[in-house]
Order: sequence, then structure tokens, then C-alpha cells
Amino acid sequence: MSKVQRLHVLLATLFVASATSTACAATQNTLTDAERDAGWSLLFDGASLDGWRSYYSHELPDGWRAENGTLHRFGGGGDIVTRDAFANFE
Repeated sequence: MSKVQRLHVLLATLFVASATSTACAATQNTLTDAERDAGWSLLFDGASLDGWRSYYSHELPDGWRAENGTLHRFGGGGDIVTRDAFANFE
């Protein structure tokens, strides 16, 4: 399988995983009290794009939105990154 074919399979897999997880995304995007006490924080709150910005700018590019507990790209938009930098994450 060529690199392009593997990329298409990966993108298709990610799309299916995103589509199938949409219904339960809001319940998965939570922290327990123990996780909060240990210093964990969520990169995405499930409702807004407040913690995100463009890779090339401090503003969020058009084409992104929070919908049903997930991040959605609905047109042009470009890459996004978290506003804060993190040394340790899962």
C-alpha cells in the first residue's frame, strides 16, 4: 500500500471514529474529582473553542466549531493548536 493509500485509510478511519463517537463525546470529555485534584485539565471543554487558536495566529481561523461535544471543521480553516503549551499530556 502506498503512502497516499495509507493516509486515505487513516483519514477514513478517523472520520468513522469521529462520527461514531459524537453521541457519547460529551460524557467522555470529563474529569473525575481525583483527576482534577491531581492537576489534570481538559484541552477541549466540549462546548467552546476558547482554548484553541490558529497555528499561525492568536485568533481562531474560520472553519472550526464546537458541535455535539466534538471539534468540527466545516470548510477552510487551517491547523489549530491549544493556546497554552503543555509538557505532559495524554
